Amino acid sequence: MNKLRNELKGLSPNSKKLKQYKESLDKLSQVQWEAAIGLILGDGSLQTQNGGKTYRMKFEWGERSKIYLDHVYNLFDEWVLSEPHKKTRISPKGNKITNWGFQTISHEAFNSLAQLFINKNKIISTDLIKNHLTPRGLAWNIGSVWSLIIYVSLLILITALIFNMNFDNILYTLSIVPVRTYTNADTLKELAIQENKGRSGVYRWRHLITGKTYVGSSINLGRRFRDYYNYSFITHEKNKSMIIYKALLKHGYSLFKLEILEYCDVDNIRDREQYYLDTLKPEYNLLPTAGSSLGFKHSEGSLAKVRKHLAKLNAEKGFKVEVLDTKTNTTVVYDSAMKAAKAIGCDKSTILYQEKRLAKGRLDSPLLKKRYVIKIMR
Repeated sequence: MNKLRNELKGLSPNSKKLKQYKESLDKLSQVQWEAAIGLILGDGSLQTQNGGKTYRMKFEWGERSKIYLDHVYNLFDEWVLSEPHKKTRISPKGNKITNWGFQTISHEAFNSLAQLFINKNKIISTDLIKNHLTPRGLAWNIGSVWSLIIYVSLLILITALIFNMNFDNILYTLSIVPVRTYTNADTLKELAIQENKGRSGVYRWRHLITGKTYVGSSINLGRRFRDYYNYSFITHEKNKSMIIYKALLKHGYSLFKLEILEYCDVDNIRDREQYYLDTLKPEYNLLPTAGSSLGFKHSEGSLAKVRKHLAKLNAEKGFKVEVLDTKTNTTVVYDSAMKAAKAIGCDKSTILYQEKRLAKGRLDSPLLKKRYVIKIMR
């Protein structure tokens, strides 16, 4: 998105490239729509530069709310073509005041918001609040009116009391800012695959219209994404129960956003996926437990293959590593070479190489890093 912003930055509103980009956008996602309602009821505003043909949203907050502004900025990512800007002024009392702000592009997608909020009397009706302000919208409203600290502390209590929501749903309302977003899963598929080759982490598919999501994880995100874009793979008989595959086939990739929720170590990947499953409760996920088949019935043939494969993996990789620290005279046994390497500050390959060289008598000293005695318990 940053590369695209740089390409479109400074272009005339009538430029062909900018017009083509605007035409590629359709409407706000459900989450964006609900957030927009709450934000406009708070500190956000709607503006038009062409007599009401199209509108844009504008936001501005103080220095203390910069983190919250960045959160809103990421939420409307595909609708913003410039970075947040900083404004500094001196108050009548001589104090330095700093504000941060940004604005979206002008687009017909915001016209429906204008129809709700802009009328002859400039009055916000009770019907608007009753019919259009959702629990999620209220969350954004509270966040926009007060500082981030007050927002976090009051939001959970107020929303739970008013809407009788549980805490998991409130956490979902708060949303989570991804570390990387591919706003159009169709046109940005190659970029998503290339940028995530060999990287492990947790990802999310989000339907742009309904807001429904799917959360997954992989030790190689690039390879996993390539599977998603492989028609033969997602239509294979063994994958017919996957709701996310059915949704991609039904709606098309262009109606989905692909997000990297976070990059993480392989050792932590299941815990982090479980965290997002518990917090976000994604609608497209059939299985409630990360990395498991809980709730899914396999055939006996499939189970036999799984058992055989797991037995093979355990035989190849299921060993512990004993580390003796000669300085403290303490011994610790780790579940894997990776954990042992992390504990003593070296690479996994260093530990395995140490074992090999010791076996061949090629080391003058058995100490690794002049301190540790390594014993791999195969």
